[in-house]
Amino acid sequence: MQRSRRGFTLVEMLVVIGITTLFAAMAIGYSHVGENENALTVETAKVAELILQARELALDTYGGSLVSGGTQNACAFGVRFDYTNQTYSLFAYEPSAPGVRCPSIASTTIIGLGSAQNPSSYIKEYDAASWQIPPAQGVQLTGGVLPVSCVNAEGSNGDVINDIVFYPPNPTMLVNYYNADAGNPAALHAPDAASVVCLQTADAGNSAAITVNPEGQVGF
Repeated sequence: MQRSRRGFTLVEMLVVIGITTLFAAMAIGYSHVGENENALTVETAKVAELILQARELALDTYGGSLVSGGTQNACAFGVRFDYTNQTYSLFAYEPSAPGVRCPSIASTTIIGLGSAQNPSSYIKEYDAASWQIPPAQGVQLTGGVLPVSCVNAEGSNGDVINDIVFYPPNPTMLVNYYNADAGNPAALHAPDAASVVCLQTADAGNSAAITVNPEGQVGF
């Protein structure tokens, strides 16, 4: 009488373990990809919302630039993107001493965001919650070689925003662009086409563009 076979051989067990490990690794990999893409979507909305907040603050600030003390003396508001340190910040633009009238827009494009000695001296923290915010884990700001989705963003000229400033009363939008060689530039100008902020997942598998047109309208 032939005895029935029970259990698995060592080879069979190793094959099963190998296949199980492979599927587990694939599942973990897909999970991380999904997490990064979800984080990218959320972060894109957060950045767009911060740009819109700067615009709304500029509208609310109009007429209050002669009030001294803190951000009540701000002439404008904006957002800075720091591609080196991977942070973004909402800032108050304060080029004047308390009680001194804000410069004209024409003068602002010349003096920019600070003095020659300190190109960022007119940038002031608005509040701690919106200052030097790092992107979510798995997401990064991209200022160098852009993904196709950012280069071809609707209406964009492909220029990546370093600083964006909204100057009352309209408000007028002023920008300067990221330049890896020049660092954070101080000069500002009124753009003639839409500009972009580009975000991508850490593995560069997916990207998202936030566009801001010359009228300050935000799209993503």
